[in-house]
Amino acid sequence: MNGREYVYIDSAVQGVLFDNAELIHQTKERWDRIRAEALSRKQSIALMREVAEEWNSKA
Repeated sequence: MNGREYVYIDSAVQGVLFDNAELIHQTKERWDRIRAEALSRKQSIALMREVAEEWNSKA
């Protein structure tokens, strides 16, 4: 919006939009760390299939 950066933080009660530069920076860093640990889409699908097969074989 207007070339500015914002971060939206959501909770069970409400969502809040912030324009605080330090909070934006911290949020970006956290998401970067989360993305670095996340599986790829292909790996995620393979893991879900593996777990579903294991679950169904025990039923």
